[in-house]
Amino acid sequence: NYFGPDEIFSDKPKYNAVMQINEDLILPIRHRIDHEISSLPPNLKRAIYAFLISTAIRLIKGHSTQHHSMMINVSRFVRIQSEIKGVTNHFVNNEIAPAIENHSFKPIKEALKNPIIHEIYSVWNEDYDLEAYDWEKIQLKLYDVMFTENAELKVIEVNGSPTSEPLDYSEKSYPVGRRVIAIGGQSLARGFTLEGLSVSYFMRNSRMYDTLMQMARWFGYRIDYEEVCKIYTTTSTFNWYSHIAAVLDELRSDLLRMKKLGGTPSNFGLAVRSHPTALLVTPRNKMRTGT
Repeated sequence: NYFGPDEIFSDKPKYNAVMQINEDLILPIRHRIDHEISSLPPNLKRAIYAFLISTAIRLIKGHSTQHHSMMINVSRFVRIQSEIKGVTNHFVNNEIAPAIENHSFKPIKEALKNPIIHEIYSVWNEDYDLEAYDWEKIQLKLYDVMFTENAELKVIEVNGSPTSEPLDYSEKSYPVGRRVIAIGGQSLARGFTLEGLSVSYFMRNSRMYDTLMQMARWFGYRIDYEEVCKIYTTTSTFNWYSHIAAVLDELRSDLLRMKKLGGTPSNFGLAVRSHPTALLVTPRNKMRTGT
């Protein structure tokens, strides 16, 4: 049941999960620690709308007591993560929440006059299977996504800052499941599991296969909702993961061939295909005598 790179990064993906986006000047991939964030990139707003839609679909499917998470990973700087948390929290609670509270129960034609509801509808119309998930049902479920008692949608940061919050999914704290948008960087890479992760906004780059693969575990097991998962990332990152997916397939085939021949790594020439330009298999200090 593993939702791995072949399903989303191969030439013929099983799921339409990756939303390739352009790098945004509001928050470029390369930025300094003093970079100022005053608004959300438009594509990040789309990703948040996608999370609302994905959660609504899962609620329709009966996942009402399960966890629902979104990850925003855009910077290694804690200060930037805190700023992103602030503007995201304002967007969710001061723009999205009132729109859903006041308009989601209206007839579709009336509801779509609200710009936020219309934007959510546009993401559904452009990025989801329209036949499987009826907009009228999704629109009515948006209220439950935001306001279910003891499971209200919350924006948190997971890092080393004083305003960081624990990524708690315990049944004692959240008996009907948690709905959370988690913002972080390095801390999210150190063993945290985002339960019920359905949408990732991922603008982090590394030139190392092994680091990229460690980051890719965020896109892991998604039982019974694979078709609603979305990953928002740049085209270059998508291409890098596609390359690594092909490398893994090739290495796996070599291992099976070695086993069939009765060989071992000491007498069978195992190799990992190199990248033609930017990527390295692992840092040179880890390669040692490897070639």
